[in-house]
Amino acid sequence: MDIESLVYKIITGYYYITIDDTAYKVLHPTLKIKQHAHLLYSDAMQKNKFDSPNWIKDRDKDNILLSNQIWSQTQETELEAFLKKLEDMKIELYLKFGDPIMKQKIKQSLGSGKKEVHKMHAKKMSMDHMTLESYAHNLKNEQIIISTVFHMDGTPVFTEKDVGADLLESFIGAIAENSIDMDILRVVARSDIWRSYWDAAKSNIFPPPAYDWTDEQRLLINISKMYDSVREHPECPEEGVIDDDDALDGWILFNKRRADKDRKKNKVMDAIGGKYKNANEIFVVTHSAEESQEIFAMNDASGMAQIRSMSKAANSSTEGVNWAELPHVKAELNGQIQQNNKRRK
Repeated sequence: MDIESLVYKIITGYYYITIDDTAYKVLHPTLKIKQHAHLLYSDAMQKNKFDSPNWIKDRDKDNILLSNQIWSQTQETELEAFLKKLEDMKIELYLKFGDPIMKQKIKQSLGSGKKEVHKMHAKKMSMDHMTLESYAHNLKNEQIIISTVFHMDGTPVFTEKDVGADLLESFIGAIAENSIDMDILRVVARSDIWRSYWDAAKSNIFPPPAYDWTDEQRLLINISKMYDSVREHPECPEEGVIDDDDALDGWILFNKRRADKDRKKNKVMDAIGGKYKNANEIFVVTHSAEESQEIFAMNDASGMAQIRSMSKAANSSTEGVNWAELPHVKAELNGQIQQNNKRRK
């Protein structure tokens, strides 16, 4: 990967491609070009709003997928669970990052999981190309390409009267190959050459206003700010974690979940109030399975261990268990007795 070339491409806002041994210059679209292209999108959607025999509507796609047994709500639920599992694995990768063996195992599982999610997404979107929205979106993209490709002498490749379909198709493929996705932008944001510009000027690298920035410039600025925030965090992870996208995602998810958990716990404790705030065990009445799961997740490791202990004791008894006979309660009572005996001595 030629990081230096990518940095120059993003900063200048243009790049070069070669098609059939001919070089061309490709500019990133201005706001005016984007606006014009979006008008074509809106016009295509409006004209075919009620009569579109060649396309299906986005809202009808799910029914067709279901009737053809391609995608169902069950598979949608499985996909959501799989995405949640990937998040859990990223958190585990962050927590076990210092263990080389576990790190490698988790990375392998993440790789397999990502491939499976990609397959599931492909099935879910297998009919997207047949929708009216996709047709209108393609018209929008084609107009942007027509307006942003030039010969090396600066003359436009396409004119309103001369848009060769074969050449346009070649540009669509070549420009797609030259696109910079989010993973690559993160590599660029961490590179020494980009950081030399970023540390010197921050957001002033690109002249204002921000709405004139290219999509890649705007995204790179936001990613760079994200890395700055990570490094300024009081619990900043080690540099190896920052350089690993999955591990850093895990660190971000870990802190987000912890903050969400603390926020929900504080809300519940504020609602309980009074003397119950300092109680060892608090039982909260919930009104749904989701609310019950949220309350359950507020327990720390010690609380979870006590719940497992209580469950094991209850399941092993046919006559019920007295509260004072529960293992963790007995241990607590014995501790109090020992402390009282020490005070008496």
